[in-house]
Amino acid sequence: MIKHTKTPWRISSFEQGSAGSARVIMGNDGFSIAHVMDRTPAENEADAAFIVDAVNCHDALVKALTLAEDILSRAPFSNALWPNGMHPMTGITQIRDALGLVGSPKEQRNG
Repeated sequence: MIKHTKTPWRISSFEQGSAGSARVIMGNDGFSIAHVMDRTPAENEADAAFIVDAVNCHDALVKALTLAEDILSRAPFSNALWPNGMHPMTGITQIRDALGLVGSPKEQRNG
């Protein structure tokens, strides 16, 4: 499987286009990854920032959720609700569901 361009990604300066200002998402190697365009300049900027933020924090979030899932699933707990009113198993299930969205096998996360 081909791996994605290494992070961190960044937003370069804008390019003028027929639909306004496009933002270019750049990899850490200096090559463009995507052009965000066809919306207003403010929307292009916001969308590009959202993509770059999501990409750059992805690995840290997966690592943190993997750790949380591991700790919570091993810890003995009662049926008492968490302070936010959630049952512990519901929280663990939500973490597992979120980790399932990233497409990595559980064996890799725990390995």
